[in-house]
Amino acid sequence: MKLFALLMVCLVGCSAVAGCNATDEHYFHRSTERRMIDLAAATKALSETHEIDDLDQLLRLAAVDGLIPEGDSESVRTDAWGTPFNVAREASGSILIRSAGEDQEFNTPDDILK
Repeated sequence: MKLFALLMVCLVGCSAVAGCNATDEHYFHRSTERRMIDLAAATKALSETHEIDDLDQLLRLAAVDGLIPEGDSESVRTDAWGTPFNVAREASGSILIRSAGEDQEFNTPDDILK
C-alpha cells in the first residue's frame, strides 16, 4: 500500500495526495530540475541548427531528432507542479527555460531557471 501511495505522488503530484510535506516539495523541485536539464540538453543540441523560440517548437524538434523519446514530450512539457515551462530567447541569443515553481506563477521568487 505504501508503494502505491508513493507511485500516486509520482504520477499525479502532491496536490492530489493528502499529507504533503517539505520532503514531497523537495522531490517536486528535483523532478522539475531533471526535466529542465533534459530540455536544456535538447536546446543546446538543436540550437546549432535551428532557431528555438518557444516550448512547442523545442519539443517538436527534439522529438523529430530523437532527443526526447517518442511520446515522451508531454512528460517534459510541464514542471512537477503541472505548469508548462516557459522557453524564451533572450536578447543575447541564449535560451532561458523557466519553471513557475510551487506557486505556479511566473516571475516570482520561487521560479526555477536554466
